Amino acid sequence: MALVSRGPKYALLLPMQVTAEAKNSPPPAKIIMLIKVNGQDRDLPEGETVRALVVRYNLTPEKVAVELNRRLLRTEKYDTVLKNGDEVEIVTFVGGG
Repeated sequence: MALVSRGPKYALLLPMQVTAEAKNSPPPAKIIMLIKVNGQDRDLPEGETVRALVVRYNLTPEKVAVELNRRLLRTEKYDTVLKNGDEVEIVTFVGGG
């Protein structure tokens, strides 16, 4: 004869132990860097790339020209990680006659 369990099974969940040090420590801070984009100061998360910055402005990376610290940046270099204090100029192409 086999025992058959009928109904839901329950597990006892014990509260996690939190040390006093963990209770008093602030949450980890996001590191923010300050860069200049088209002449205006912007706070960006550390590790932001040129490509991510262009996308942040809802632009297509392949359809803009980017200058990083007064030097034209080739499209294949758009994965360059920005550093605090960098200056970026983003120029879009405009058609017309």
